[in-house]
Amino acid sequence: MKLFLSALLAGVTFLTLNAESRLQLHSAKFTVGDDIAWKYKSIDDSSWKEVSIEKNLWEQGISFPQSYAWYRIHFTPTEEIRQRAESSQALLLHLGKIDDTDEVYVNGLFTGKTGKLPCDGGDVASTWDTNREYVFEHLDQINWGGDNVIAIRVWNIGDPGGMFGDISISAPELHEGLVCTWGESNNGKQQQCTLSLTNNFTPTQKGTIVIETSDAETGERLSTFQKKIMLKGHAKTQLATSYDFRRHTKVTLKYTDAKTGDSHVDTYYPKYLQTPEVPL
Repeated sequence: MKLFLSALLAGVTFLTLNAESRLQLHSAKFTVGDDIAWKYKSIDDSSWKEVSIEKNLWEQGISFPQSYAWYRIHFTPTEEIRQRAESSQALLLHLGKIDDTDEVYVNGLFTGKTGKLPCDGGDVASTWDTNREYVFEHLDQINWGGDNVIAIRVWNIGDPGGMFGDISISAPELHEGLVCTWGESNNGKQQQCTLSLTNNFTPTQKGTIVIETSDAETGERLSTFQKKIMLKGHAKTQLATSYDFRRHTKVTLKYTDAKTGDSHVDTYYPKYLQTPEVPL
């Protein structure tokens, strides 16, 4: 089972959670316009329009090109989510896709943004096709068992506009905060597969890393490297392993948490030389 958060969009993976560990969100209060005070939990949004957040606004008969708009999603976290969040001290907001750019607040606290808003200055480019995954670590500001608000400030360049997709909140395990970014390099002597590990959460990660290289076609094991790590909150470390760029190589990384024994695996196929056929 893949459990790594990857810094590369194409490789972002999360632990598959059971129904009790993930809170599905279906609707929100919505209005066109812009007022930064709308980020606060105390704002009365009872007169705002209720919309689905599972499909874009064009499909709901709403058009607001070249305009700001706000969503306010009310949610009450389950007891299961509260208990699971104790180790990582974080919640994950899975906010689908947003057309075009956004910034997000939870109970009035800035949580993250994707793309630029006009107020940031400069050109604004659409990021509508980027999946939004935000980490919220201020758990002392969560009203456990009561009402909370995710406020989303959206800039829409043109239709269809708004947010859409599978929207939910989950509580990750601590080891899910380990972000792995893969790459290749050459140290002048050998071709290397590189990986940068980042602890995306505040608590320290303690465990063992095992990196194995194998032939991607035959399964033959080529090398194994093991290292204990202790990575403080939001810290990074670099690792590398050599490989033969003339072979189709598979690199597997397994991380095992020292306290819980929980483990997860990520796999990467580094670039390799494919010899072209000799023309007849």
